[in-house]
Amino acid sequence: MIRRVIALILLLTAVVYARPALAQTYTMNDSLEPGAWAGPVNITWSETVGANTVNYSASDVAAGPQIASFVGAPPQGYASSYDVYCVDMYHWDQNPTVVNVESFDAVSSLTDFNAPFDGFTQAQWNTHLDQAAWLYGQYNPLVQGASGITKAEDGAALQLAIWDIMSGPNSGFSFTNGGIGAGEFATIEGLMSTWYNSVGNNVGDGTLFQTNRRLSPDAGQDRLGPPPMAPEGSSFALFAFALAPLALIAIRKRRLAAQAKS
Repeated sequence: MIRRVIALILLLTAVVYARPALAQTYTMNDSLEPGAWAGPVNITWSETVGANTVNYSASDVAAGPQIASFVGAPPQGYASSYDVYCVDMYHWDQNPTVVNVESFDAVSSLTDFNAPFDGFTQAQWNTHLDQAAWLYGQYNPLVQGASGITKAEDGAALQLAIWDIMSGPNSGFSFTNGGIGAGEFATIEGLMSTWYNSVGNNVGDGTLFQTNRRLSPDAGQDRLGPPPMAPEGSSFALFAFALAPLALIAIRKRRLAAQAKS
């Protein structure tokens, strides 16, 4: 009986603190994070979609993190705003954006609504998303801890590395200067290459703020952020303490039953 009660406590604790299944949509506003982007760049890449090779290009795109904020109350486990990075090069930004908030653990199993553009299988796209999440977790703290031109260079380098990951290893992803100083651009190139090459087989957890393609085929861009916040140790302890009387009641019943038999 005692073992069953302990197992019940652990099960209920896991249920309460499991990452929430977030099926409903949320509205978010976004803006470029001040001081964290270096200016516009031009990007080119290609994808194999079915039997066709599709060549893509985008001019004067902002490379760097955005600040995405929930309109109204955020979902359970989330703050009101986040530093996010674009993981969708096939749609233009819209503001506000209606999103599905989808937390994931590596290895993820989300649905890629951009499959008609990126040519990935679901498994391939999820692997690239997990790698992008590792990049976010590894290097976004450096971006947020920097200041001045270093912050701008770091922010641009991380966004470009994430775009390179999400375009696939054989896409020929490249970028050229769209209005950044030559010295600063060279620094971004080197840093982006270093961070991209550091990924290897590393994967991470995160949250995909995925635009609701069911509402509109061109509903804005998908963005990557951190996983939901884990419960604080004090909250966990308080919950376990609240369930402790169940174990005491079970022990008392067992003792009374043993006394009745004797």
